[in-house]
Amino acid sequence: MKTYLTRLPGAALLSLALCVAQSGSTARSAVFSDQAALDQASVFAAQNSIFNPVVRVSVYHDFLAGTGAGGSAVVVGNGDWLLTSGHILTSVVSQGGIEQIRVKVGNDAKNPDLVVHGDSWHVYPGYAGGAGLGVDLALIHLATPINSVVPASLYGGPQSSLTGVPANMCGYGIPGIAGLGLITDDDLKRAGGNIIGDVSYPSVEPQYIVSRFDSPQSGLAVALEWQGSQGDSGGPWMVQDGGIWKVCGISSGGNHDPSFSFGNVTFAMNVSGYLDWINGYVSVPEPSTASLCLLGGVIFLLRRRSGATSVASTPSPPLERPKRVQSCF
Repeated sequence: MKTYLTRLPGAALLSLALCVAQSGSTARSAVFSDQAALDQASVFAAQNSIFNPVVRVSVYHDFLAGTGAGGSAVVVGNGDWLLTSGHILTSVVSQGGIEQIRVKVGNDAKNPDLVVHGDSWHVYPGYAGGAGLGVDLALIHLATPINSVVPASLYGGPQSSLTGVPANMCGYGIPGIAGLGLITDDDLKRAGGNIIGDVSYPSVEPQYIVSRFDSPQSGLAVALEWQGSQGDSGGPWMVQDGGIWKVCGISSGGNHDPSFSFGNVTFAMNVSGYLDWINGYVSVPEPSTASLCLLGGVIFLLRRRSGATSVASTPSPPLERPKRVQSCF
């Protein structure tokens, strides 16, 4: 499922003052109304430490052919798990299966600070694919933990408490210009802000949280007003809870037109209602290699919960992003 996210300027939710305060589909971020200056501001905002756990994930059906899907994710647990969108993975499964998962850490995914691989993954039970439908969540276990960042905390309050709350959003989405659409994909991490639940959007199920892309002239936009874009899928929506920035949503999709018009809606999968499922994996140590059982050519992890699918181990290929890997949202 393909969707597009965008960011736009308004009042600076992400200012340092407030921060003290392929033939697949994935999501990306950032469209702005004031081009270069706002775009650079969003790149700068993403360097704030609260966004260190946000990483770039590429899921390959065929690495050498460059087919698969890509998006964003957030490091959780003890640095050995990623929380992301389920549709990034299911879109590649529909292509014929997942060969490899590569994760890039750092603000510039073309020049990453670290590259690690996922070795197994779980999509929320019963999720059939698509944004705004079902529970669009997935977990990816990492073969090597990411110890260079502090894992994100997850929001555990009721979804109803998020309405009207300002949030920070982050991802590796393709940047763009409001009213014109996407511009050059540079694979940089960007961050912006918006207000949760300031608009109703009946096309998505009630377990999703939403935000609207408002123009600066409306008086409703925050600074670095954000709308999701291709590649933002899987990236976090973060709110302050007890003085700590916590992930309350995972970007899923939106009703965006190609020109990224004002009034577009972006939606994210609420996290708090699914903490039992997340913690059921994240809180359980991953089994050792000796615990892997090969059945019918497919490796299944022997764990308390079933359904983990392992990714075949492959040599580390070149770091460039395959041209046909498509970003999801």
